Amino acid sequence: MGDLKSKEIEIPQDSDLKDTLEECKKAWGNEYPFLNKVVFEELAENYTGEYFQDELDAFGQELTTFGYALYDISNSEDDITLVLVAEPGCKSFEKTWKKQGGLCKAYKQQGRKFGENARRFNPADKTPCSNAYIYPSDVSICSVAGDYAFGYMKTRKKRMGIAVDLKVNPPDTFKTKRVVYSCAYSQKTGLYAAFCDISDADSSIALALLILGKSSEMEDSPDDKIIAIGKNPKEMERWQIVKAPTGSAFPPATAKLYWFDVKLYFGYGEKVFMIQADRSGIYRCTALMNGKSTFGNVHFIQTGDKTIYLNNVSFLATIKNGTLKNHPFGALHSNDMLRGISSGKNSLMYCRTIARNGKLTPDLIDVNMVTGAYRRRLLKNMDHWAYPSYFNAEWVAICTSSGGVSSKSYDLMQFWNPATDRFLRLKIGAFGKNNLVQIQILSTGEIIIVVANRSEYQIRRPTGFWDFLEKSNVPPLKNEDWQPGSVPFTELR
Repeated sequence: MGDLKSKEIEIPQDSDLKDTLEECKKAWGNEYPFLNKVVFEELAENYTGEYFQDELDAFGQELTTFGYALYDISNSEDDITLVLVAEPGCKSFEKTWKKQGGLCKAYKQQGRKFGENARRFNPADKTPCSNAYIYPSDVSICSVAGDYAFGYMKTRKKRMGIAVDLKVNPPDTFKTKRVVYSCAYSQKTGLYAAFCDISDADSSIALALLILGKSSEMEDSPDDKIIAIGKNPKEMERWQIVKAPTGSAFPPATAKLYWFDVKLYFGYGEKVFMIQADRSGIYRCTALMNGKSTFGNVHFIQTGDKTIYLNNVSFLATIKNGTLKNHPFGALHSNDMLRGISSGKNSLMYCRTIARNGKLTPDLIDVNMVTGAYRRRLLKNMDHWAYPSYFNAEWVAICTSSGGVSSKSYDLMQFWNPATDRFLRLKIGAFGKNNLVQIQILSTGEIIIVVANRSEYQIRRPTGFWDFLEKSNVPPLKNEDWQPGSVPFTELR
């Protein structure tokens, strides 16, 4: 038993199979040369991005084909202590170790016998990636905008703000003075707008506000939420701070932000705000609607004629030339009506939940907001939380606010090319057991994918992403054809 202890390997809980395999080779490679076989490298590649627990179970299972069992003998929550035990001595080892008061866990796959190979994923079902950067369980990513991701790290007393430079490989994660819950990036101005809740931040916020001459403004604010606007997330303490207008309060910091030209819009319930710079370059906030703080974000779409449409469960309105007016269609639809895209001068697209045969399904609606003329089509393989979003000049992303995990019957996302009417499915399982958080195109043109599971977030760099989609969409998805509206748009249910 003492000889076994001398050969143990300490592995951090936030490691992955690739790194673990390298550590095992360094420590055990001479005594156990089978560890250098390519089968283990292939296994690590096949399990890239899976839960570390699942990776270790697969590693342990594969080791049984060489007559060895992999054990964790650690009592720590921070590290894993690995040892290898030859099969004839496994039961004796477990009995002796437990008798001495130790804990041991054998890594193996359920349903597999000793000596059987570990299960493999079909490579054609998983999005290939060059690497997957895995964050520890105390890190949460709240928003992705431009070339950065924003979130926080939990500590015992507070949340500490973090941001991630996605252009760097591996991603460069750094601390921020504020916790950013929602962020938007303007390609036109190069500006980020960040919704922050400074109650989570440390005391240096007060000093930063004092340096910027904003401390008196914050004293007048009815809550502790701010909008910070600037260009470089690594210099967030220098960004301009925007307060809520006098007599009003900002909505929850998770409210979605929208840049249209050089103005920023957001809202919650029956509160709607606009932020723009004055002639001196100072950003100021105006309340366009200052009603009740009822439930639900306000969604905005700007159509080709520069009219902004916005809605919540209780209203449908327009903004033109800085003036907000109720729309004649009235509050007819769900909160997600305008979670969509512009489709023309006066038209927009969004998804509408329709009940069919006891199931909730999404219809893609294309409606002229002046005449009320519309067309509709059923979206197959998407859940009723679906909504369209801009992806690039060629493709529209059909996303879902459920993260694509409401059922294994639905896709994580679909890509639709309006010019050719082609659909490409990103199927469940494309990221293993992980949920899709966001797919982002960086300023470099590189695609970054953020996924999450029950305990951790990951940032992945896919390789051959479009080739993977093409190959995994045989036969291709054929959604139903567009159908003209059969009832007046104001009566659509």
